[in-house]
Amino acid sequence: MPDESQSFWAKLAVITALLTAFVGLATLVSKHLIGNEKIVIVSPSPSYDLHQQHEEQTTRLAEIKKRQQDAEQQLLQTELARQVAEAAARRAEANRVQAEQQAKVAEAARRLAEQQLDAPGTSHQPSSLISTVTPTNEIQVWKQDWGSGIVGVVTTRPCLYLPIWQKNMDKEIGKSFEFLSYSMIPAERLKRQEDAWYVRGDGYAVTVIGCWSPSAHKIFFFRKSDAKKWEQEDFYVDEHWEEIR
Repeated sequence: MPDESQSFWAKLAVITALLTAFVGLATLVSKHLIGNEKIVIVSPSPSYDLHQQHEEQTTRLAEIKKRQQDAEQQLLQTELARQVAEAAARRAEANRVQAEQQAKVAEAARRLAEQQLDAPGTSHQPSSLISTVTPTNEIQVWKQDWGSGIVGVVTTRPCLYLPIWQKNMDKEIGKSFEFLSYSMIPAERLKRQEDAWYVRGDGYAVTVIGCWSPSAHKIFFFRKSDAKKWEQEDFYVDEHWEEIR
């Protein structure tokens, strides 16, 4: 019995020593591993920091360049819009000046024609009126030389009579127009019906070119048959200028 008891205690002492040694060894290993992990996390390499700084700087430079390009594009669009607006304003001003000049010419022609009304058939109309009057919404001028050599003016405003000019056939074409007389047909009674023009009474003449020949007792009208050329229409009238056929 004493021998068995001593053997038991000896074995227990050996086992205890082995366990103690194993625990100590495990503690050393764990401390070594934890220490290495801390080194990897806390101390990154210098090359990693430089690479990250380069990427951040490149990103900032790209953002700055994009903002500059956007600002330049906005300035360019603003400048283009300003130039377009200025060009439109210049065109509008030019159109206004042209309209004023046409209105002045039309008014001068109207006053001159009214002066001729006091003494029809006795005065002479200079060729400048025919050559300078620009067709507008108020005055239409027909300058083509038809067989009768008569040129007429029709206004789209209320007026008393049609002023008539007869071309002097001995002169060069388009150079001389002799004032013939005011026709006895009131201009405010000109009217259109089925592509023909005749007397009307609503106070305005339409955009038709017509004239009256006292020798033939006709009124010559011209119409556009196909929107490309003017054709002559002859209508005889009686002394009251009421019926046209």
